[in-house]
Amino acid sequence: MKINGICFLQNKELKGCLPHEQVAGVRWLEKETRRTLLKSGKKSALLVMESPRPKIIPGLEKGRPIFRISIKTTGYVTQLFQPTRIALLEKDAARQIEAEVRSLYDRGLKLGIDTLELGHSFYRKFPREWHHLNQEGVLPLTPDSLKSIEVEVKITDGGISKVRQRKTGADDRR
Repeated sequence: MKINGICFLQNKELKGCLPHEQVAGVRWLEKETRRTLLKSGKKSALLVMESPRPKIIPGLEKGRPIFRISIKTTGYVTQLFQPTRIALLEKDAARQIEAEVRSLYDRGLKLGIDTLELGHSFYRKFPREWHHLNQEGVLPLTPDSLKSIEVEVKITDGGISKVRQRKTGADDRR
């Protein structure tokens, strides 16, 4: 079986569907994700990322809801197409994960859907404020509501034949 996309329901009403290619950011926020494949944005490697640990941190700023998302994940290199330092692979993977989550959020805004379930996390932390701010059971979100997405990627293994690692400082890893 293969998933073609995701459809979103809100208050028992279909709000819209997005194809699989546009919802890649969901995998980084699902607690059920155990392993997922990530192609390096510069086409230099194929990575397997394991058990992403997402955190959605809701807050209030000038009476409006804001959110910060933190994602930590580890992974390993399965294929290396060109020699690349581990630090660059980690940085590139973090950038790509952040872009996938941001893209999913932006697509949701266009459709009027809370694709990242930010309203739920806000309700859990600020129930009283949620009741004041919600409109028909939905927390209104704007492009400014998502303040930051911080991603930390740690590549733990590259295999001897794929990535040679030196036992030096963290910034000089290869």
